[in-house]
Amino acid sequence: DITEEWGKDFAQDPENLNYLFNVISTDHFLRVTLNTTTEGTLDSFRSTVNAGFIVIVHGYFTNYGHVLVVTGRNSDGDYIVNDPAGIWTERFRGGYEPSGSEDGKGIVYQKEYFEAAVSTSDGAGFMPLWYHTLVEL
Repeated sequence: DITEEWGKDFAQDPENLNYLFNVISTDHFLRVTLNTTTEGTLDSFRSTVNAGFIVIVHGYFTNYGHVLVVTGRNSDGDYIVNDPAGIWTERFRGGYEPSGSEDGKGIVYQKEYFEAAVSTSDGAGFMPLWYHTLVEL
């Protein structure tokens, strides 16, 4: 829905995603807001998810980049996500499996691969994470 109304590129930028989410939230009288982090660390990201917050994160799941929603972690530390593109290949910039479905609700991505996609631009060297924490007002 966001891509249809705002275009593919707009929400790729953290400030723009924050803006559009908060506009939509206000327009629909939702009592939530996004707090945006553009200099995040893996430790701060893990702590936020482990504290039970819903987190929207940017990462290199595709060559272009992609945004998805983290809803938690399992007992192995892997990430549970809602991914609007479907099921990621779990390869850095690897794209998505052709599944005939875009139902990516409750998908589990292995910690090692997921964290490489959200905290590097080359699969190895660290870069600050871009993520948004959903906070109730």
